[in-house]
Amino acid sequence: MSQDTGMNDREVESGGMKISAYSQQVIDQFLQERYNVGKGIIRAFAPRIVLPAANVDWLRASQPARVLQEIAAAAEGLVSWTEDLAQQVNDHCNDIDGLIFSGWDEVPDVMMWAWWQTGVGQIVLRARVWAARDELISLTQASEMTGLALSALSNMIARGRLLLIRDLREPNPTKASRVRLSDVRDLQARDRNADDEL
Repeated sequence: MSQDTGMNDREVESGGMKISAYSQQVIDQFLQERYNVGKGIIRAFAPRIVLPAANVDWLRASQPARVLQEIAAAAEGLVSWTEDLAQQVNDHCNDIDGLIFSGWDEVPDVMMWAWWQTGVGQIVLRARVWAARDELISLTQASEMTGLALSALSNMIARGRLLLIRDLREPNPTKASRVRLSDVRDLQARDRNADDEL
């Protein structure tokens, strides 16, 4: 099963894991932002404590970095799929979602959708696609499969009925848009069931 990862640029090795330079850049930015948030909280409650600026090498050696690198390697299809590894990747994705939304009993859909549109959120989504042995397809392919116009698919995405997964490096949003094949097949099944009920 071929998976369009949209992340085919130069690979780098970090923490013993090979991932794309793009993913490493997204992870580095995410870790630096998380560090700065923590630093700001500490400064608010203990203004006399001076913490150093984020050190990329130190951040890359951290446990969250290793988890994110494993997620990125799966998202990019750089590791072989096994049931155990797929479960581990799903667990890591849940851990990252938990880190983002810690303390929330229930996360509003709009917050989840916003999270999934960030660089790390997109990597997490792609890793979940890999773990499920699903595929990503273009909106044009989804349109051809369902017989729906591109505008109808875009409306479904805007209403939250279809999840958009973006190649964030692609400047043309039309070319960057991807959806899960399983979601498109679910759409087809719902349409068939609706026709059967008529």
